[in-house]
Amino acid sequence: MTSAKVVWLILAIATTLVALMTPIEGENLALIFGQRLVRIGTPVLFYYLAFRKKK
Repeated sequence: MTSAKVVWLILAIATTLVALMTPIEGENLALIFGQRLVRIGTPVLFYYLAFRKKK
């Protein structure tokens, strides 16, 4: 595994832990949806970057 993949994997694990530990706050549905989208999308992006296969 290259050093870049290790960095992406560390970022993915860190953002996953932060997303699981911090509560979602707000009464506005758009704000709650945006928080959920960022908390799910960011780790998924980092996992993709860590494990993608280049052609």
